[in-house]
Amino acid sequence: MKNKSNSGRDDMMNKLGNEMNKLGNEMIDGAKEIGHDVAKGAKMVAMDAESLGKSMVKEVKSAKDKFMNKK
Repeated sequence: MKNKSNSGRDDMMNKLGNEMNKLGNEMIDGAKEIGHDVAKGAKMVAMDAESLGKSMVKEVKSAKDKFMNKK
């Protein structure tokens, strides 16, 4: 049987452990959400970079064609 003086401490430690577990889960959820947001942002940047790259290729081809036609 538990000593009465220890049972209060044990209850408090259990409550503290439960709260720490909840906070840990919230931190994990927050990190996942941040990770998803970062991934979305990275995808958008990649798409913008691809679009910019395609535009640059078109401009270079156009400039090359103009240069070649002047010769």
